[in-house]
Amino acid sequence: MTDDLTPSQVLDALWNALMEHYPVVQYLGIIDDARLEENRARIAAAADWPAAYAIMEELVDSFHDYHTGLSWPGRPDYADPPARIAHVEGALAVERCDPETGLSPGDIVVSIDGEDAMGLFRERLEVASGATKYARWRWATDSLLRGVRGSEVTMAVSGADGRTCSVTMTRGRGYGQDGPIVEARTIADDVGYVRIRKWWNAEEEDLVADTDAALERFREYPFLVIDVRENGGGNDRLGDEVVGRFLTQPVVASVSFHREPGTDTYRQTAEVARPRGPWRYEGRTAVLIDEGCMSACEHFVSGMDASGVALLVGVSTTGAGGWIRTVELPGGATLRCSRTFPLHGHRPSAMSGIPPHVHVSPTIASLRSGADIVLDTAVERLRSGEPLPERD
Repeated sequence: MTDDLTPSQVLDALWNALMEHYPVVQYLGIIDDARLEENRARIAAAADWPAAYAIMEELVDSFHDYHTGLSWPGRPDYADPPARIAHVEGALAVERCDPETGLSPGDIVVSIDGEDAMGLFRERLEVASGATKYARWRWATDSLLRGVRGSEVTMAVSGADGRTCSVTMTRGRGYGQDGPIVEARTIADDVGYVRIRKWWNAEEEDLVADTDAALERFREYPFLVIDVRENGGGNDRLGDEVVGRFLTQPVVASVSFHREPGTDTYRQTAEVARPRGPWRYEGRTAVLIDEGCMSACEHFVSGMDASGVALLVGVSTTGAGGWIRTVELPGGATLRCSRTFPLHGHRPSAMSGIPPHVHVSPTIASLRSGADIVLDTAVERLRSGEPLPERD
């Protein structure tokens, strides 16, 4: 950081970079510099550089694109506690947690660090980032518990018995989806289940080979569920390889419009998934999706949707641009900026995500009982024999 550099100058450089590189800013309602000027006034009142950078990060978040973000020297190392909360049936509830916390799924969050939880949620929702309401709800609830690594957060919750208790947790590793990248199991005599947690190969794991092995195991099963909820992406090509096992002919998984920096000229590319393997799975297939499906996972979901054989169950995927470009800013800050505007399933998914055929999400009762109503709904619909429902 140079002595004569001001936050306003970095803001100008950030805005210019966004205007030069981000695809189709008009979809965000940006037709002039009004948003810049609004933030310039806030930057002028910022007490210090950390406060100024936080305002600039809010500006970037307002693009509602998880591929577009801001980092800067000295940015705090944020982490999550060993519990996650969600917006469920108009309340904030514990979605999952480590048993050692003393919490239980379905506990209603009353307060966070002594402040009304729903009031805090509504405040965060005003600046939340995401293309769909589900993505913005997730962004807001995650941000309520996130903080500097090693710090503590205290939640007061009301359990199923109506009793209220307080739990203090240390922010560290968070509560993730541990386990192998590909997990296969039988959930009924007629239903196979394949969970794919990421779209990349971890050490000593082969996603495509492991998925092929699962399909071989379930080849004669009449019903198959592929669960990609909370899959944050990875490599599009791996998704295409899996989609290929369900195809009789090539399908367009996604179309991307690449903006030439500083111009209104775009180059179009189409990503095609092709049939693969010695045989095609012939049973009825459901794919479980949610707001945690991002990047290469949305590419996979789009390919399965284009196959015409997959029933999408859950809530809409997150939606974003793609093909990240890095732009260095004065003072050492770095902008990660989407380069492309994608279409998935004939939809501008950057603005709306990919919707399911059947909308279903957890309830307080299902969280408390441990039931997976998204999975249960998918199995019920597969067994019903009903054709894929039409979507708008």
